[in-house]
Amino acid sequence: MGIKFKFIHTSDIHLGNVLHTCGSYYKEEFNKAPYNTLKYIFSYAIKNQIDFILISGDVFHSNGRSVLVDKYFYDVCKSIYPIKVYIVCGNHDPFQHKMNLFSHPENLYIFSSDKTECKEFYKDSKLVCRIIGQSYERVMENRKIFKEYEKFAVIDGVYNISMLHTQMEESKSNYVPCSITDLKKIKSVNYWALGHIHKFNILMDEERVISYCGTPQGFDFKDQGIKGVNVIEVDENLKAKVKFLCTSSVIWNKLNLNLWDENIENIFDIENLLLIKIEMYIDSIKYRELKGIKVINEISKIYILKIIVYGIDNEFLNDKEEDIEKYIKDNLNDNLFNKNIKAYIEDICIIGCNKKRYKEFKEHNIYKKIEYFFNLCHYNEKLKKEIKRSLGKIWSQENLGMVHENRFLLTEEDYKLILEKAFKSIEGKFLEGSD
Repeated sequence: MGIKFKFIHTSDIHLGNVLHTCGSYYKEEFNKAPYNTLKYIFSYAIKNQIDFILISGDVFHSNGRSVLVDKYFYDVCKSIYPIKVYIVCGNHDPFQHKMNLFSHPENLYIFSSDKTECKEFYKDSKLVCRIIGQSYERVMENRKIFKEYEKFAVIDGVYNISMLHTQMEESKSNYVPCSITDLKKIKSVNYWALGHIHKFNILMDEERVISYCGTPQGFDFKDQGIKGVNVIEVDENLKAKVKFLCTSSVIWNKLNLNLWDENIENIFDIENLLLIKIEMYIDSIKYRELKGIKVINEISKIYILKIIVYGIDNEFLNDKEEDIEKYIKDNLNDNLFNKNIKAYIEDICIIGCNKKRYKEFKEHNIYKKIEYFFNLCHYNEKLKKEIKRSLGKIWSQENLGMVHENRFLLTEEDYKLILEKAFKSIEGKFLEGSD
């Protein structure tokens, strides 16, 4: 029988990077977000008696960062002693560029890039797990460094953890080429702590966990939604229980808001309706599960939103969309701030339509045929499968829990969104054309 222990898996913190927003409100909070996120993770570790923290690459955003960024990280590590911090360097902060401007805290260990290393972790004088890893030597790392890991992952009742910064692309990858099959073949590894992909993904079975924890704080709209870290509890039988700790104090999201059925007489009506819908959106957000994993959500958040507005008549817009968008955006941000609603509107895009012509079009036989086919795409499983197959290599349909940074897992939600946008696009083309 083993000994229970707990650890945190995080990666892609990118200290030294900034949130890519033009927000004037909450500027201080935006500037401090990555640092507050790191501090929160480490504070959680102390409060919850975490045994050690793994950072699977890209602690820092670049070699050109401020010296103060390094100092901040080392000070935070030192503050949680004796909790240990293990790091493999990624493509943004390769081992080759390490600068020893400050002495490393005793509880911090950075894996070498020369060879695979194994660190043994003891608790109550007993070996409870091994942590295996190797850092990037340069910005591009095309060595299959994971192949050496199996030598250290012995099956002897000790939990084995492997840290890897990888793009999860089997061929021609500059970020440790490998596949999910490659990792699964190394049966002696109980937990693969992956980094590089900014989105949470997980594959679990009775014997192992293979997971990207994602970035703990998003920096732009490519990092939409909840972000955080994995919190893992391992029991005496080497079984892992994974929770997801939400750590991002700033959350990026895009909202599609439809005002088609609303009574709009002037610009203030649009503004008030959007304000109500934004408040409803923020009030409705409750993170309970993420891919079947329980989410721990303890921190207050600010939302950076990009809003697309549908259903406003072109006659009302009168070719002044840009002026109206800017006016509404500025007023909304003032109102949100004054009402203490923690949201900032980064951008508003209004998609106008010809309402009179649209109502006529909906009665047309062509529209009914398009609508019929649209519903068929939603509910006919054979057709759905064919559409998904034809969408291209950018989409992965297999729920393996792993994604390439230029490839996305095609969820049911994504599929519906693609269909809806295609339907709207077809509608628009017909409405633009002649009778």
